[in-house]
Amino acid sequence: MVRSLDERGAIEDYPGMTAHEAARLAARALGALAGQMDEAADLFDAVRYGRVEPTPTQDTWMREFADRVTHASLALETATGQVPA
Repeated sequence: MVRSLDERGAIEDYPGMTAHEAARLAARALGALAGQMDEAADLFDAVRYGRVEPTPTQDTWMREFADRVTHASLALETATGQVPA
């Protein structure tokens, strides 16, 4: 999701960016999906740092959400204040 959002100009990725930082920046450009960005960041962190083993339902949700983010229309002004090309 982060790579797609960076490539589309919605956020500017940088080394060490956390899932929650990416979610906060992306929320500005994604509108209706903003609330779910925090949920995705929470799930990513929980799985990445070994706090939970993802269930099939969580795995499916994250994959489908990533697809929605990748194909979502972006707000005209992004988190960086730039208009996407």
